[in-house]
Amino acid sequence: MSAFVNHRKKWLFSVSAVMLIMMYFASVWSKMRSMMMSRHSDQHQICEEMLHSNIPENKTWDSHFMIERANVMSSRRQTLVENCAEYLLCSQTLSQDLNPKLISSTEYNLMYCDVAKVASTNSKKVMLLLNKYVKNMKELNDLNKVASVHGLVTPYKLRYDPKSTLEERTKNFTTFLVVRHPMERLVSAYEDKFLPSEFNSMPEMEELGRKIMAMYPRSNSSEKYPTFEQFLSYLLQSNDENPHWEAYVNLCHPCRVHYDVIMHLDTVIDDSRFLLKLIHAPTNVWFPSVGVKHRNNINRVSEHLERTDPNIIKKIEDRYNLDYKLFGFQKYSV
Repeated sequence: MSAFVNHRKKWLFSVSAVMLIMMYFASVWSKMRSMMMSRHSDQHQICEEMLHSNIPENKTWDSHFMIERANVMSSRRQTLVENCAEYLLCSQTLSQDLNPKLISSTEYNLMYCDVAKVASTNSKKVMLLLNKYVKNMKELNDLNKVASVHGLVTPYKLRYDPKSTLEERTKNFTTFLVVRHPMERLVSAYEDKFLPSEFNSMPEMEELGRKIMAMYPRSNSSEKYPTFEQFLSYLLQSNDENPHWEAYVNLCHPCRVHYDVIMHLDTVIDDSRFLLKLIHAPTNVWFPSVGVKHRNNINRVSEHLERTDPNIIKKIEDRYNLDYKLFGFQKYSV
């Protein structure tokens, strides 16, 4: 009987000890969870304040189109804010190297962040028109035959000012950037830089293309140019920060600089129309169409991905994960 009592006491003691340990860890987890929730809440508030929109929430719009587009922009901004907070990106140090990517029109209080391979040429044409560099789109297109649009905007790029932060200098501007599906952008960069075109018989980056082919050789291959898979393999193993394929989050710092209008390439005509009405731009300024070329590029994405190792696709999507998250794009590998 005594042995039974002692055994029961030991059992009760063991159960009590286990319960105390479980209660301790539950308490620790609860505190950690509260801290994480508080930290996320704080970060969300920081992001809301930093990424404020200069489009008034209570603004009365003069048409159904403007109401609909304003709601789209609000939704895109909310996706951006939530994910910037989720990944604690609003407290990171902002590099001044963003200055030359920002192109402004002081008359219309408008600022654009230049992202290569996302309608950047057409966006710069709009900025040149707003800055009255030329009178109309025809003059600009004629000028573009002898001079690069990318060079013509240089006088309108934001200059470095040690007396004020970049946030202070941009906060009162209506700001915009244009994004597209990250994989679609990589296909566009690959075809534009590593394959010949109807305008150029030799690829623009022929030397780098040969280097990539040597780094990732394919057996029994007689190809003259790197494959899309070889290009992605190169991106995964290099620190190449070429602006034609550098991530949006590194180019325009969307978690530190507010963007009132986030344009998507597949809705760029409506988005740009909203933007130009928002700033009361003259009627002779419009965003050039990119329709047919853009649709063809979308079709080619699937063609390239069908010939690419799924593991490489998954890894490249992981590398550009923040671009997918911040701007609400779906991954192919999911």
